[in-house]
Amino acid sequence: MDVLFVQIMQGVQPVTRVYVLSMIGCIIAHNIGWIESTKYDFSLIFHRRQYHKLLLSCFDVGSQFNAMDLAITMFQLSYDEQIIGNSKRFIWFIAVVAVLTTSFAYIWDVKGEVLMVDMIKWNLTYYAARTNVAAAGQIGFIRVPSLLALLRIPIFLRVNQCSFAMCSLSVLPGYVLYLMADAAERLYQIDLMRPPDEWF
Repeated sequence: MDVLFVQIMQGVQPVTRVYVLSMIGCIIAHNIGWIESTKYDFSLIFHRRQYHKLLLSCFDVGSQFNAMDLAITMFQLSYDEQIIGNSKRFIWFIAVVAVLTTSFAYIWDVKGEVLMVDMIKWNLTYYAARTNVAAAGQIGFIRVPSLLALLRIPIFLRVNQCSFAMCSLSVLPGYVLYLMADAAERLYQIDLMRPPDEWF
């Protein structure tokens, strides 16, 4: 079993590997009792000024997270990292998605629990899918299914009685990412999503 886990992890992109190991560390910390079970409700976090929970929410998936969800998250993020193509850029994208999600949640005063791990995964997946749709240059009726596929997560959330604001959080940061990283570069030859170490 250990050999299988090591072989699976070798095929995963480097940043995703560290990210998933951090998530596993949080699961272990929950089970040992080092991290108390908490709900990441942004309105409560801001009201109580527990800002350290914002950082923890990027890795914490709770103690009930199962192996299948972890594997899906790992392979999806690894694919997204491969699409983005650069480890430093991928880390920067994760940070920007987390900041945008937190900002929108604060502005819209989103009620209910938000798992930042899911928001990061969904928004980076949206970004990767949106980039692929734009690169394919599809036209007419062929493009419609691709664009509808991009909205499967907010539609799923809406069917499960989530608020419109929560549904928007699952794609809007990813769309802003696409506009800043790809659309701006294609239209104006400006890369607005360069990592900070490339700014100067």
